[in-house]
Amino acid sequence: MLLITCLVLFVTFVHTVKCVKTHENVAIHSVAPRQFSQTNNGSYSLALKTEVYIEIYGDHLDLVKDVAFSNEPSEFPARCKPTMASIGEVEHLSNNVIAVSATFPITGTYYLCIKLDDNFIYPNTVPSRSFKFDVEGPLLPLWLHIILLIILFILSGIFSGLNLGLMALGKTELKLIEAAGSETEKRYAKTIRPVRERGNFLLCTLLVGNVLVNNSLAILMDDLTGNGIYAIIVSTLGITIFGEIVPQAVCSRHGLCVGAKTIWLTKLFMVVTFPIAFPVSIVLDYMLGEEIGAVYNRKKLAVLVKEQEVAGTVARDEMNIITGALAMTTKTVEDVMTPLSDTFMLSYYDVLDFNALNEIFSNGFTRIPVYGESRSDIRAILNVKDLAFVNPDHNVPVSTICEFYNRSVIIVPNHTTLECMLKEFRQGKAHMAFVERLVKAENTDPQLQTIGLVTLEDVIEEIIQAEIVDETDIVTDNVNRSVRNLRKRDFRIFNSQQTSIAGTQVGSAVPISPQLKITALRHLASDVAPFKENHLSLSILQSMLNCSDLVFRVHTENSRDGQVVLLEKGVKSNAFFLIVQGSAEVQFGSDELTFPAGPFYSFGEPALAKVNELFDELMSLEKIKERIDLLKEKAYFVPQYTVIARTKMECIRITTEHYFLAKYLSHYRAVAQKTLTRTSIDAGVISDIFESAWDKYLEECRASGDGQTQGPEQFTSFHYHQNGLTDNFLADDVHHDETDSLLQKDNNPILLARSCLNNSNNSTV
Repeated sequence: MLLITCLVLFVTFVHTVKCVKTHENVAIHSVAPRQFSQTNNGSYSLALKTEVYIEIYGDHLDLVKDVAFSNEPSEFPARCKPTMASIGEVEHLSNNVIAVSATFPITGTYYLCIKLDDNFIYPNTVPSRSFKFDVEGPLLPLWLHIILLIILFILSGIFSGLNLGLMALGKTELKLIEAAGSETEKRYAKTIRPVRERGNFLLCTLLVGNVLVNNSLAILMDDLTGNGIYAIIVSTLGITIFGEIVPQAVCSRHGLCVGAKTIWLTKLFMVVTFPIAFPVSIVLDYMLGEEIGAVYNRKKLAVLVKEQEVAGTVARDEMNIITGALAMTTKTVEDVMTPLSDTFMLSYYDVLDFNALNEIFSNGFTRIPVYGESRSDIRAILNVKDLAFVNPDHNVPVSTICEFYNRSVIIVPNHTTLECMLKEFRQGKAHMAFVERLVKAENTDPQLQTIGLVTLEDVIEEIIQAEIVDETDIVTDNVNRSVRNLRKRDFRIFNSQQTSIAGTQVGSAVPISPQLKITALRHLASDVAPFKENHLSLSILQSMLNCSDLVFRVHTENSRDGQVVLLEKGVKSNAFFLIVQGSAEVQFGSDELTFPAGPFYSFGEPALAKVNELFDELMSLEKIKERIDLLKEKAYFVPQYTVIARTKMECIRITTEHYFLAKYLSHYRAVAQKTLTRTSIDAGVISDIFESAWDKYLEECRASGDGQTQGPEQFTSFHYHQNGLTDNFLADDVHHDETDSLLQKDNNPILLARSCLNNSNNSTV
């Protein structure tokens, strides 16, 4: 029994000695955590609640059963008390290398322990030291960490957006907005401009602030994620989207508003970054010079204005005017002049008779060049106003008028710019200039030759980039010579010495001058209601005034008491009177108050107004006699005054029958014009047809004098064959139902004219 006890004690002693020797053989040389930062005192800094893979290097580590961590420091071979560190299974990579994964739930300092048998002990280390791990948590609480990240993302976006928005607003643009923007834009520009004046300082502030914020974002993101790769990815995506793309897209369109709203933040960072940003800005100012701002030349301004027109902020006409004004310094008078070959001119040796004056007025020009031996030999400029007191019967030479007024003639070189030409015109010397060019000829020296003329209107047209066409212009532009669709007025119809269309001499029992006829035409057409365009065609009125049977002369010397009564108070009258020359007295009221009536006083408008009221009813009647009877019955007025001619006087007397005939012809002229719009016939031809219809009757009336009518066949022959319109005007495909009524016997205007005039004409009172 004693022997057995001794044997057990021996075995126990041997095992104890062996264990002690084994513990001494296990030694740890180093540890290598994969994610750590080593501190100055030799400890390893680990992240809180983050799994850490730790490799342990030493001798005989295959004997280590487990690994733990303790909060209490001690040395080998003391026992240790493991903490709550989450320890994974020990991996034996070799006899001398083991690895373990650990997660630390709370912060603090941890010491390495190993398990060789049933207990954990502090390991034997070579050299002798403790393996210490410092577990650190985030610098800030999570909620504060997230708030700071959001603020930094916002600041990053603001700095990036302001860098684009504010720096894109140049000094010139801010001045323009401050002067011509809306009230809100003016306020924004006024707020931003003082800061924008320090361009380099502002730029450095924004860049320094942006870099500072972005770096802080990366640090906080790394602290939050605990993983450098994740921090880089998240911060890069966040800065790119929320710090660059979105803010720059917004500020590129609303930089003025954003810059004004955040100006306080910009000024704050200018103060904060002053030690860095200001010195750098001083260096930039010295090296790069002062910022001037955007400056545009004329071509760039023109393109800029055109772009505004495309955007819809400037109207096309406004754009044309602006670009035209900008091009004045580059365009020359030769570009806009009218060549002499296309110019209406008068010879210095011409005579101002009626034909010459008719040619002048028909062309519609205010200023007319006068040439000498050749068209390039410009002697003077004749203004139409100079002809106001010229009597065409006196045959005054053109040279006499030119020498009397002696108007200035301006001659400029062909390379003169429109800007210089406009300045010349503004001096008031003349509004027409002649363009000279140096012309080289064979075997002779170069000589200056007049090649064209330019007017103030040409210059203005280039400015507004459009043609100015007045009521007398024949051509719409002087370059392409586009002819205007305007009927040219021929005032020769008022000359009593001219022949009619049929070629017979038109005598005038009571002739008045063509000037008076023209004046009467303009007065009636513009100032007397029944003769305006809505009632009578101007061409019909013009032909009617040339009818000598409507003009009569009052001879007071042939009367008994030296006076002739034209209209008597209370007595019916169907006539309209227009005094052309001389004077009359008008008596009205019970007291017979008297006032004088001179040239172009008119009486009897109510009678003509009555015709307008009855016109539809008159047109519904088929017989001429029925129409004349209705006119006699209803178309009259009772004057409330008496008109007495006491001196020799010339009047135009138009009865209601005359007026109805003119209105009748005007009506069918309008009908024919509507018909012709469906054909290829020029509408101007119809005007000639109806003018000729009146003149044809006058010719026949003066030739026969017996008041007998001629058949409608003669009118038909004249109306169509003399004007060459038989085939076109009577074509089968033309709808001329109404115009065919002109050929009916009872509706024939010539028969109506003959009947009207035979019933109411008296050439002398």
